[in-house]
Amino acid sequence: MEDLFREMIDQGTLNKSNPKHLALEFYAPFYLLMSISDASSNKAEKEEAANLLTAHIERFIERYAVERPFNK
Repeated sequence: MEDLFREMIDQGTLNKSNPKHLALEFYAPFYLLMSISDASSNKAEKEEAANLLTAHIERFIERYAVERPFNK
């Protein structure tokens, strides 16, 4: 993950930041929520974990993605 984020920073997709910190910030909640979902047999808990994961990814993108104007 660190290498992926480093490459994304180098390509200008993500804001300049420490790629190791980005990997930790992204992957720790991702792994936790996937583990919760995998361990649960309750459909509602799985859906809640999926919704939290989606929200986590969206917030991560909002925080670190470089804003680019749309090409027309």
